[in-house]
Amino acid sequence: MRPPESLDDPASLSFNDLIKQQQSASSAQTEGRGDLLLAYGSCLLRKFRHKLGNALWGVLETVYLQALEFRQDRWARFCLQALQSRWRDSTRVKRLTGMAMEAQGHWEVALAHYDALLAQQPHDPLTRKRVMSSLKNQGRVSECVQMLFLHLDEMATDMEAWQELGTIYASEGRLAQAAFCFEELLVHDPANILFLCVYAETSRQSLENACKDRKGTTRGERPRKGERDRQAQLASAARVSASSPGDEDTRVLLHLSLGAVRRLASIYEEALAKGDEHDTSGGPLDRVFGEAALRRLAAHRLFFLSKAAEENVAVGK
Repeated sequence: MRPPESLDDPASLSFNDLIKQQQSASSAQTEGRGDLLLAYGSCLLRKFRHKLGNALWGVLETVYLQALEFRQDRWARFCLQALQSRWRDSTRVKRLTGMAMEAQGHWEVALAHYDALLAQQPHDPLTRKRVMSSLKNQGRVSECVQMLFLHLDEMATDMEAWQELGTIYASEGRLAQAAFCFEELLVHDPANILFLCVYAETSRQSLENACKDRKGTTRGERPRKGERDRQAQLASAARVSASSPGDEDTRVLLHLSLGAVRRLASIYEEALAKGDEHDTSGGPLDRVFGEAALRRLAAHRLFFLSKAAEENVAVGK
C-alpha cells in the first residue's frame, strides 16, 4: 500500500535532519506538538522508509497515534495496516486497534475488544488503562474509579494510576479522597512540586488548621530572636552529644513516619464510623475507598517497622 501525502511536507530536510527534528518534537520542551511529530514522521515514511531499519515500527506507531489525534484517517489506516502485517499477534498492536475504535466513537466495540485482551492477559496494566480511559471519555466516572481501585489493589505503586484517581476526585470536589491519593504520590516522589501544590489545595483540614494557628499566634507570642538562638544551640548540642547522629536521624524519621500513619489511620477509622469520608456525596464508593486507605496505611506501618528492625532502631509501635 502506498502511503498518502504528508500533512505538512518538510521536503527540503535530509534524512538526518528529519530524525533530529522528530526527536526534538517529542522532547519534553515541545510537549504537545503532535502536529510536528505527524509532519516529520509522515515525511520520513514517504521518503526514507527503507532507511529507517528497526526504527520504522516506532515511527509508524508515533504517526498512527498523532493521526488519530488530528483525524488524519488515511495515515492512521496506513500505519495500522503496516503494523498489523508485521506484528499481527502483538498485544500492543491489538491495543492500537482498540484505540482506532475509540477514535471512531465505537465505545462498546472497543470495550469488548479490550475485555477479550484482558481475558488472555488479566494483569496487563496498559490494557486496563485503555479501559479506564474509554470509560472516562464516555463520562462513566464511577465505573472508571472502580476499575482504578481494582488496579491499585494489585499494583499499589502505580503513580500514574494514583494521579489519575486523585485528579478525578479533585475534579468532582471530593477533596478528602483526592488528598489521600496525592499523599500516596508524595510517598514515592516527595520533591514533586505539582503533587505538593495539589495536596496543599485538597487538604482542607490541614489548610484550616494552618490558618487558625496563624491567626491565633499574636506578635507577642512569637519567639524572639534570643529564644530562637537558644533553641538552636540546644538542638545543636543535642545532636553533638548523640552517640550516633545517623541513627538518631533515622530514629526521628521513622518515629515521625509511624506517627503520621497512626494519625491518618485514626482519621479514616473515625470517618468510616460516621459513615462518610468528610464528603457530602457519600455512597458505597466512600466505604470502599476508606477500607482501601486503611489497607495501604497498614502496609506502610509494616514497612516502617521492618525498616526500624533492619536499622536496629527503637521506635514506638
